[in-house]
Amino acid sequence: MINVRTISLFVLLALPFCLTAQEISGGFKTGLNFSKFDGPVLETADGEPLESFGYTTGFHVGAIVNFKLTDIFGFRSELLYSQKGTNYTYSGDSYLRLYNQLGDRNIVLSTERNTTISVTNSHIDIPILAYVRLGRFEFAGGANAAVLLGSVATGEVAFREVNTSVGQQLGDIVVTYDANYFQDGYQIDNFSDPETITIVNTPYTIPTIIGGYYDANDSEENLYRRFDVGLNAQVAFYLNQGLFLSTRLNYGLMDVTNEEQDIDYRNLNNGQVITRNDFDRNFSLQASLGFSF
Repeated sequence: MINVRTISLFVLLALPFCLTAQEISGGFKTGLNFSKFDGPVLETADGEPLESFGYTTGFHVGAIVNFKLTDIFGFRSELLYSQKGTNYTYSGDSYLRLYNQLGDRNIVLSTERNTTISVTNSHIDIPILAYVRLGRFEFAGGANAAVLLGSVATGEVAFREVNTSVGQQLGDIVVTYDANYFQDGYQIDNFSDPETITIVNTPYTIPTIIGGYYDANDSEENLYRRFDVGLNAQVAFYLNQGLFLSTRLNYGLMDVTNEEQDIDYRNLNNGQVITRNDFDRNFSLQASLGFSF
């Protein structure tokens, strides 16, 4: 199995070739990313999926450095700003936790959660690829390192036909999801514009906007990890000597989520969230327009 050590070995082996290149040139590229997370999803007891990860669209832009060894073979390094992420949905039985004015939690049972959010993670990508140029076509493959600069998400969370543990019917509660995973606070400090509802003579706040950690552990960990590595495979077509169109597959090799904040939305354990040790990887397709000098 290819892992981080394999990628590190590839980079170390490529460096001497880059340093002895016959010709060094530069360039730039820009284009679109079509990306999603690839990993296991929560299921019902009957095996029906509760979650899905769909493709979202972002962009990339950056610089290219070519290390030409022969007329057909060489290495290339890039420095890219690149947006990745996913369209996430959850639809099924779940729970809703509300807070009273003292900050105590009331667990609301018998609800169906319908979540639809779009996650955008902004990275600095540093790929190193070996390429072969055959006429107008170029084939390349290699490794990629990425640093996560920012992570945001927007969407909606709807709780359908909410009932309390004492049988009080609250109807539907719909909130806006507006998350910044590197800045949001924890739970009760993590919503705004609350409304008030009375449950068993006690007023509770219902938020209209929640952030990324409304359902969360009190932890210093963020939901998404700062670093990622992966593999790249690319095909390019040169319209002339320098202008090219390319498509690239990027396959992540690391889990992008921290277990401490990866929440199971199906149920709770004595009022506490249940975390998941899932392996969620980045998977993206890039379509680029570039120029190589």
